[in-house]
Amino acid sequence: MRLVPVSETVAQAEALGIQLRLDAGKLKARLPAPNARVSDIVEQLRARRGEVIELLRRRPRLPGIAAMPMPRGVKLIGWNLKDPPIAIDLCSVVIDPASFVDRTLNQLQAALTGKNWLAGNRTVRELVERLEQVGVEVVVMG
Repeated sequence: MRLVPVSETVAQAEALGIQLRLDAGKLKARLPAPNARVSDIVEQLRARRGEVIELLRRRPRLPGIAAMPMPRGVKLIGWNLKDPPIAIDLCSVVIDPASFVDRTLNQLQAALTGKNWLAGNRTVRELVERLEQVGVEVVVMG
């Protein structure tokens, strides 16, 4: 039995709607509605957790690959994560840029849907600028 490259397993997972990310070096996943195929892929990802983590660690630095799912209405136009620590505001320093981007994209989604309290009471423009400061360029559509 041929061992499938971990990149193929991750691609299959994402095609099924599984969202993978690293949070403080740990593998995290958002799962769609459960079904047999999702369960099978999740088991494959668990069995190869170390390889998946390594792939995700390297992935944001590869040109042309969107490492994080974009909120509805947002198009990724550039991804070039800077090396930490990154000074964001006068009193903010980012030491885990991938986690920062993930959280900021979640806040951007909230801001776009009018849930400003979930966006840290930041405007869409402020959130886009915060992403730009760590090397991720997005444009809000419509």
